[in-house]
Amino acid sequence: MKKLIQMSFVTILIVSCTTKLKSLPEIPEDEIPKKMAFHYFSAIGTEPFWSLEISESLIKFSALDENLNFNAPYVEPIRAMDSNVKMYRAETESGKIEITIIQEDCSDNMSEKKYYYKVEVTIQRGTQKDYSSLKGCGNYTFDYRLHDIWVLEEVEGKTFTKDFFLEELPFLEINSNDRAFSGFGGCNRIRGKLFQERELLRFYDIASSKMMCDSKNKEGVFIKALTSATTYEIKNNRLYLSNPDGMKLIMKKVD
Repeated sequence: MKKLIQMSFVTILIVSCTTKLKSLPEIPEDEIPKKMAFHYFSAIGTEPFWSLEISESLIKFSALDENLNFNAPYVEPIRAMDSNVKMYRAETESGKIEITIIQEDCSDNMSEKKYYYKVEVTIQRGTQKDYSSLKGCGNYTFDYRLHDIWVLEEVEGKTFTKDFFLEELPFLEINSNDRAFSGFGGCNRIRGKLFQERELLRFYDIASSKMMCDSKNKEGVFIKALTSATTYEIKNNRLYLSNPDGMKLIMKKVD
């Protein structure tokens, strides 16, 4: 794992060193609250204390040392090809910031909160030659809209009725706090874990009861589609799960 991350850093460094940054405009202070209304990633550090928030329109870094405070318009990250490592690089008139986010368990050494990402921040202010480097932990903000019960409507464009399953349609109950889900697969009770980053959503480590299913039961089709999904969208009270090959599942929200 460490070798894989080191190789990812090398890939990112090569790309970042050959990519010239374009200076971005400063963000007026009165616009920051509006641009940070919803941030999809946040991180903290404790030695010294600092915080980071990334939204779809703003990167906001705050520290006890106000000279390190940095606000910049959002930029798309450079992504490693062989592991979940991302680097954000932004430059404004007041300086440069570089943020590396690595998917790896992390502890802030002050609380029992679970962090799933290590974060490294490097800042250069103005014309100073020296960089300030800080380390901390972070998490993506789990989409609260997923926290609900979802019942199957379609599998890969086909509508299935409960006649294809054992008495009722498959459903998922998603728990955003635990990043987990449980439900009914169409024959067996199921449960598993969730991975979510922005538009990405994956269902994994799925376990089920061991009831024998009728040969006509479509639970296997449902589970296969569920585990193959990589992205999601929520609209009109429906959860759309897809991957690069197309739409996998459509599930309807129920109260």
